[in-house]
Amino acid sequence: MELARRAVDCAAADHWEGALSIAANVTNTPVEQHAIAWYQDEFGSTRNAQNMPITGVKGPGATIDYVVTNIPLPERTVGVFELRAHLVVRPLSSTFQHTSAGNDTFNRNAVAHPSSYDSYREEFTVPALLTMHSLLRGLDEKPTVAERVAGAT
Repeated sequence: MELARRAVDCAAADHWEGALSIAANVTNTPVEQHAIAWYQDEFGSTRNAQNMPITGVKGPGATIDYVVTNIPLPERTVGVFELRAHLVVRPLSSTFQHTSAGNDTFNRNAVAHPSSYDSYREEFTVPALLTMHSLLRGLDEKPTVAERVAGAT
């Protein structure tokens, strides 16, 4: 995605505020458009106390919170590929935490709304870029239903 590259270019040019803004928005867009379906696919067998699937959760922040709160990490003996979805989801929990005040971690909501140096901090640039990259890569590497069907034939 071109905007993701621009975020990295901004950081490399020491325009960390621009990098942070772009990374926050680039991360938000695929979470809202694709990540919920991805989580449903990755964690589809998980049910809540009412035996409802994850599809009953609405919105990116609520879905991420549901995954982090209700889906345990796999056994310690599994490989990185079994952990892939967890490695993407866990950092997103603080990224999409509802807050309007500055905090100690990168937060998309705080970067997008209050526009102050309480939430815009240079030390959030690398975590924002890593979170953005992790999400985009995870979504990009996830085969589509059509690709899975074609691969099975």
